[in-house]
Amino acid sequence: MIQIADNHNILCFASDSYLPSMEQELKHGISGLLLSTVSQINESGDVESTINEVLPQIFDIRCKVISYLLENSLMHEALNINSIYTDFNRESLSAELQVLVKNVLFALRTTNRVLNKLMKNKEFNISELEGFKNLSYNQFLSTIALTIPNQNLAQIIVDYIHSSLTIELILLISKNLIDEKISISNQSIEGLSKVISDASQNFYAFATKLGLVQKNSIDLTYVNLNDCVSDIDEQKVLADLGLNELAYLS
Repeated sequence: MIQIADNHNILCFASDSYLPSMEQELKHGISGLLLSTVSQINESGDVESTINEVLPQIFDIRCKVISYLLENSLMHEALNINSIYTDFNRESLSAELQVLVKNVLFALRTTNRVLNKLMKNKEFNISELEGFKNLSYNQFLSTIALTIPNQNLAQIIVDYIHSSLTIELILLISKNLIDEKISISNQSIEGLSKVISDASQNFYAFATKLGLVQKNSIDLTYVNLNDCVSDIDEQKVLADLGLNELAYLS
């Protein structure tokens, strides 16, 4: 069995599925977002657009979940879900659901690989999340816009978090699909598979660009001195922003 450890892409999923004592208001928030998203997918048939529209909501709920888990010392309990792989290993699934499950597990392996490497570079300190627990999606965007003058870098950070939120939401939808609590068309299930596969690859790519997977090395023989200085400044901006801690929100 592959262990999923300290992976914040599963916070809402873990809270909904494995923490029965979770505050009812939060559970209702997660359930409400799930049902409204599925309803919109069934109505429009456009999986990707629907997922993108609700990312701000999943961000806000994730931060509320972080706040609750920190206040109740449940963070490690929520994050160390060893049974998650077994839970998705079901028999008699349709061909479309089998493909979706494979893509879900790929997403979990990919995101966990990034976060495990990140934790090796810097010891994980739960207290560092305190500054983000009451952060709203709009506040997050404002913080990025105000603190990072490099627009390309700012967009990469936003895209990195978006890919993480996409994975979280589709994980939640997928679990409820295989539990037969919700239903969508086979075409929409195929759409979920594609979106989570793309999000997983994007998550890893953005993490690499941000130096979260491996430290960005600066070639001292680099010819363009301005670009070299820009790289150094970029790393300083990331450090000042606390991106290592922000990455745990993903």
